[in-house]
Order: sequence, then C-alpha cells, then structure tokens
Amino acid sequence: IGSLTIRAGTITGTAQLTVGGGGRVIFPAEGRLTVGLSRLTVDETALGGRLDLGAGQVAVAAGGISAADLRDDLIAGRNGGGWNGASGIVSSAAAASGGSRSVGYVLSGDGTIRVSFAAPGDTDLDGKTDVFDLVSINGAGAYGTGGSADWARGDFNYDGVTNVFDLVNVNGGGAYGQGSYLPAAAVAAASPAAVPEPNSLTWLAAAGLAALGRRLRR
Repeated sequence: IGSLTIRAGTITGTAQLTVGGGGRVIFPAEGRLTVGLSRLTVDETALGGRLDLGAGQVAVAAGGISAADLRDDLIAGRNGGGWNGASGIVSSAAAASGGSRSVGYVLSGDGTIRVSFAAPGDTDLDGKTDVFDLVSINGAGAYGTGGSADWARGDFNYDGVTNVFDLVNVNGGGAYGQGSYLPAAAVAAASPAAVPEPNSLTWLAAAGLAALGRRLRR
C-alpha cells in the first residue's frame, strides 16, 4: 500500500504497522482516532515512511517498539518543531497549530507505549494541561539537573533534558487551565473558553520555576 488514509473509528487488536520507504499513513486532523498496535515500525531515514497522527494517538503493546526507535521517529518527524518532516512520525494537526501543539509519548510501567497529538505540558496525554502536569514534572526530578528526560518527565522540545525552555513551551502552547485541547471538544464547545488575564501564563511559568527550584534545593 503506497498511501493509507483512515477517516474515523478505532482500530484495536494485534495489528502490526510497518511504514517503509515512501509509504504514507494518514489519520484525520479534525477528530480523535485511536489505534492499538502490537508492533510499530516507521522508517525515519531521508526516503523513509511517514506516519501522520493528525489529532489521534497510537498505543503500542509491550515490545512493539523501543523507546529509542520511537524517539528517532519523532525527532525525524518533528523537523525542528514544525511536525511536518518528510519521514518519521508527524502530525498535520500539530503542524497547523503554529507551534502551539506537538506530539508526546508516554512509556507505561507495563511496557506499553502511547504516542499522541498533544499540547506541551500534558505529561500524561489526557487531553489537557493542568496543575497535575506541573506536579508530575516536579516529581520526576529531572528539571535543571541536565539528566536525560523524556516527554513524561518534562522534555517537550526533544533536546533530551528538562529546563526553562520546556516551561516556555508550555506557556507558548496556551493550553494550561483551558480544559481539553482536543479538536472534538473544541468543536462541541457551545461557548467561548475563559481567557486568562494578561501575563497569567507567564506568571504560571515563573511560579512553576520557583516550585521546581525549591525542590532541587532540598
């Protein structure tokens, strides 16, 4: 199959997905599609395959992809933050957001991996960015240490560490405290979302930095 476009629904079970050189798999950017896979392989080389998550997510069973391979796929697709790379894992929904959305991933204790369209700061990929995510970043203990980090530990720009630039990304995403950022919720909203007071998100980032700093000084 040269190009496969999935419009809606949920795919579960033991499906294996391989996106090889020149192959294209495309999820919708307008709605939330969930796909469960036993194995995922994406060729992220220059002439490789391309998995476009749109606004959806993929759950891969334990052993179905290594964290290192997934990260390579994501970095190739990230393309410096545009999420429109020629190969790897990309997101047309994130690409259309002007930098306010991204693709995140969570490594579960049972070995399963979930990769999803996301807003920077949503450490657990539950569709919203809130104080619990800041608490998770704080609890992970990676902030400002220079130690290796992943998305769930606060690395939202894929440079391998958690620092002030990651909190700047959270601030720039504009999703903090705004409820669900997923497209389906946005379409269903009957009234405009509350708009934070000027500089409130900047204040939030500063407060988060202070809290993280206090933890590191203990």
